[in-house]
Formats: sequence, structure tokens, C-alpha cells
Amino acid sequence: IVNLIIPLRMPVHEELLGADLVEHQVKHTKIGVSRAMSALRPFSRQAMLQEVWSVGLNPGHEVYLQEYIKTKKLDKLIKSMNKNDKNNDNLKIINKITDNSLPTLAWHN
Repeated sequence: IVNLIIPLRMPVHEELLGADLVEHQVKHTKIGVSRAMSALRPFSRQAMLQEVWSVGLNPGHEVYLQEYIKTKKLDKLIKSMNKNDKNNDNLKIINKITDNSLPTLAWHN
């Protein structure tokens, strides 16, 4: 009965593109949607679906994580250097620099 009112199956090309893109206009990255669109050309609604923005990456988040990882690695290096030489003035300078090098969060101004 449900299938008579609302069809549950999609045309084959829409199945290959996925319901997220075809029904909800959400294009995920890195799962082969762009390749499927290229392989199925031409198809109905092609122009409209190509204009959908990709989701799944947050550049601000990615940049913050890269900076955070760099800071953590530098911190680890400094700690290991501190274990070897407690009175080294260079390490004190590096520590002072790294204390201020943590990236600022978007929600902490």
C-alpha cells in the first residue's frame, strides 16, 4: 500500500547517486558521487544536482586541528628536551614561545 502512495524505489541512476543527493540535495565528499555523476551523464536533473554544494569538510576545523597537532608535537619535543637538560636557556625561550602558540578557538575570542 505504501509503495502505491509513495514509491520506495528510485530509478537506477538515482539509486547510484544516492538518496542524500537526489532527494535531499546533500552531496557528500569522498564517496564517489562525482564519479557516478560523470559516468551517468546525461541524466535528468543533472544541471541542478551539479550545483549542489559538497558537505563533509569544515576548513576552519581542519586548520585548527592541524595547528593543534603541531603544537602537541612541539610540546612533546620540548618535554623530552627538558628531561635531558633542565637548565638550558634555549628551552626556556622555546617554552615561552609555545605558551602563546595555541590556536584560538572560534568560540573563544
